[in-house]
Amino acid sequence: MRCLVLLTLLALATPAHAEHVYESERLRISGDVDEAWIEEAAELGGELFTALERHFGRAPAEAELPLVLVIHPDRASYRKALAAKGVQSDAAHAGGWTFWKTGISHVWVQAEPFDTRRLILHELFHQFHDKVGPSTRRGQGPWWYREGLAEWFGWHRRTKEGLRFGALDAVALNDLARRAALRAKARDFDPWKVAVGKTRKDYVDALALVGGLMLAPDRDLRARFRLWEREMLTRGGGTKAFERRFRERRPALLGAVRLGWSTLGGQWLPREAGWDERDGVISVRKRVGSRLWRVRGPSRESFAQRVEIVTGTEAAATAGLTVALGGTRSVHVFVDAAGVRLERRPPRAVQPADVTRGKLPEGRKTILQVEVDAAGVSVHAQRSDRQVKLFLAETGVRVDTWGLLAMDTGARFRLLPAPSR
Repeated sequence: MRCLVLLTLLALATPAHAEHVYESERLRISGDVDEAWIEEAAELGGELFTALERHFGRAPAEAELPLVLVIHPDRASYRKALAAKGVQSDAAHAGGWTFWKTGISHVWVQAEPFDTRRLILHELFHQFHDKVGPSTRRGQGPWWYREGLAEWFGWHRRTKEGLRFGALDAVALNDLARRAALRAKARDFDPWKVAVGKTRKDYVDALALVGGLMLAPDRDLRARFRLWEREMLTRGGGTKAFERRFRERRPALLGAVRLGWSTLGGQWLPREAGWDERDGVISVRKRVGSRLWRVRGPSRESFAQRVEIVTGTEAAATAGLTVALGGTRSVHVFVDAAGVRLERRPPRAVQPADVTRGKLPEGRKTILQVEVDAAGVSVHAQRSDRQVKLFLAETGVRVDTWGLLAMDTGARFRLLPAPSR
């Protein structure tokens, strides 16, 4: 039977901060941070443990548990803790670090909540992975595999059904997944060279390869990857075993990795900090200045999107959508106290004054539907008290990106199924 305990340890020194501790059979999480982070880390760690047990087909032996994580409030305290253990070089620039000898992980609270959660998952992955291999060897498998898979499980989306791992299209200011997607498409990217250690160690390359293999529609390549993983867990090995399993499929490897990344259908590109998502809702946790772009891939001549917008705590106007039409043209759909506005603007012409005309009641809901085709841009906005239809003629349209606009703390956006065409 699992024993879950949440303790608060108070240091005797004055003035002192409270160190919160969570303990279970699987996890021990502590830190001089807000108790909410300890509770969330425990929730994240619990879901990760279950997912990794399913992925690897085994869990660490009881003697290897619990997994231990220390959360520091800032970089200075993180560096101080690692320096006391003799680690100063690489760790000084990292957001997290796991000691192989002790199996203890350290992270520090980042400016963006997503990154703190990602680091917690990343470092706990290393502990779990190090403890399920032959003789609990530390650092088993090639570097690109260890770090790439840790990032795969670090990139997540919080849903009502629990964490979804490998969410490489999550709303995140961190650009690692976007750079990995671009890297996979680059002409000079060679996944074989990455896999057999012929390139320098690079987190972008590592995620590009692991993400591509995990997402690849090629069932045979995915099966070979999983068999190779299981071989490392039972007999060790790494690079030579990879060469043996993948040599005959080497010509198909690059195409499969690129195709895997293309299955995402696009990635979010925040322009400023403050965006986050949970349970299908993209929210603004602090007042921000403009756009959350969605990069869709190859440009298209048509576009359709519906979104539910709910005003936030400042009760200021909340803008809706912006759509890049190719070249130097964009259209912005603003929702404010005066109603709904559809305007043609240069792509980067959004200013706070554009979207703060008057105030709306907190919690006001608007369903916004935007469609683009060869004739132009159509908008249908629906509130409880009114409906608005707008049209702007445009020709030669090519849509490759679109985005959300917000100037309002607490504003919430829920993407709805696109209208049938």
